[in-house]
Amino acid sequence: DFPRDFWEIKETLGLDNSSCAGALWEEVWKGRLSADSWEPVRRGLIRGFIPDEEALPVCHRGKPRRLPRALRDRWRAGPPVPGRWFSLEPDYGAEISGRGFMDVDPLEEAELERDRVRLLLKRWGVLCRPLLERELPHLSWARLLPAIRRLELAGEVIAGRFFLGINSLQFAAPEIPGELDAAEGETSIYWMNAADPASLAGLAVEGLQPRLPLRRQNTRICFRGSEILVVARRGGLDVDIFIPPEDPVLGKALAVLSFPRIRAVNPAGKITIERINGRSAASGEYAEALKARDFLPDRGKLILW
Repeated sequence: DFPRDFWEIKETLGLDNSSCAGALWEEVWKGRLSADSWEPVRRGLIRGFIPDEEALPVCHRGKPRRLPRALRDRWRAGPPVPGRWFSLEPDYGAEISGRGFMDVDPLEEAELERDRVRLLLKRWGVLCRPLLERELPHLSWARLLPAIRRLELAGEVIAGRFFLGINSLQFAAPEIPGELDAAEGETSIYWMNAADPASLAGLAVEGLQPRLPLRRQNTRICFRGSEILVVARRGGLDVDIFIPPEDPVLGKALAVLSFPRIRAVNPAGKITIERINGRSAASGEYAEALKARDFLPDRGKLILW
C-alpha cells in the first residue's frame, strides 16, 4: 500500500507529528525509504527535519491555543514532511509498528550492503577506513568491510595502495587506476560545500593539501581539478583566493561567492564579504573583479544584493 504521504503514515503509526517525522527520517537514513522528489530533503535542511510541536495548534483548557499568524500559515502550507514515500525493500510495509518498519531478510541485507559499497565507490572511487569513519553506521568501515571483501572475490573490487598517507586497506573499482591517471590532467572548475559527502575537508590523511579548510557547513571550496582556488568561510564573510587577479579562470572561480544569492532553492538575501586574504575586501586586489560580478563596496566590505 505504498506510496503514502505523511498523514497516512502518521495515522497508521498512531504517533504525534514529531515522533512520526522522527521515525520516517530514521528509516530514510537507513536506506529503507525514499520520496518521489528532493523537496522533503530541501525542506528539512531549511526548516529542520523534526517539526517543532510548540508550533502545532493544540487545545489548552478546552480552548484552542492562539498561534501567531506566521505559524498558522506555516502549517497550512502542507504536512510537516512533504512528499509521497515508498519502500526501497521487497515486501516493505506489510506491517508497521511504533518500533519502526519490517526487518530485512539476511540475504537481502547482504545484497543491500553490497549496493551500499557500490554507491560509496561511485562517490569516492577508492574506499578506506578514514573515508568511512565519519559515515552513518550503515555505511561505516566496520559494517561494510565484509561486503567489500566479497565484492573483491567476485572481481567487482580490487585491493591496492592507490594513495600514500592512508594507513588502511584500500579498495577500488577495477577501472580506477586508469581514471586516476586521467585525473592528473583535469582542469575543470567546480565547487562544493566543505561538509559535502565528497569533500576531503577534515580528513586525517597525510599528503592532503594544507589549504583544505575545516569541515564546516558554512564553508565552500572552489577547485580547478585538484587545485584549490577559493575558500569561502563563515558563509563568505572571510575569503581566501589562491590565484592571481590576472588568472583567466578567476571569474569562474569567484562564482562560488555569488552562487548562494542566485541559487533556485532558498537563495540568500545578500552576500557580504568582509575580508579577502586577511585584508579589507573593498580595498584589495580582487575588488574590481568582484565589482564586475555586481558586488558593491560598503564601508570596506563588498555586498551582493
